[in-house]
Amino acid sequence: MPDLLKNERGFTLVEIMIALLMASLVMAAIYTTTNKQQDVYVDQDQVVAMQDNLRAAMLMMTSEIKMAGYDPLGLANAGFTVAKANTMTFTMDLNGDGDVNDPSEKITYDLYTSGTQRLGRKNPTTNMPVADNISNLEFYYTLANGNQTLTPTNPADIRAVQITVLAITAVSTNNNFGKTSFTTPSGATWTLTSGFRGRM
Repeated sequence: MPDLLKNERGFTLVEIMIALLMASLVMAAIYTTTNKQQDVYVDQDQVVAMQDNLRAAMLMMTSEIKMAGYDPLGLANAGFTVAKANTMTFTMDLNGDGDVNDPSEKITYDLYTSGTQRLGRKNPTTNMPVADNISNLEFYYTLANGNQTLTPTNPADIRAVQITVLAITAVSTNNNFGKTSFTTPSGATWTLTSGFRGRM
């Protein structure tokens, strides 16, 4: 029995230091991986919110703009009243009473700032947010003669509207990847601020 005790040896200081170093490297790798996964999760969460904003904006605008000029009696003189590159106002006689004075019969879409840049819907004067974090908005009009323009001189000549919306993430992300500039149907170029992601 005494011989067994003589042959048993503990760990040396060098062996313990090497084991601690290896454990530290493993923990550093785990921390780095977890931290990176958290960054990716936050970035993707921002992208999902941006896409939802864009989808909501396009759905609401397209469904209402399709109704511009709706005038079943032909008495309300409904149609586009303001047509600019980034704002439009139109009327529609939704209840068929021969005028456009009722709620939701005169709509304006434009951008406004209230803490964040938003796409707003005025009905008729109060801005209600449609979507948050909208960087740019463009209305590109097709006229009765087939020409396209950002600023029609006579709104009554408008036959179609191409809507372009650039939504951005709410905060700057850690990853700088993806498109940083976008070209609209009219040929304008929109450039993102560094660190933000966008979708058009």
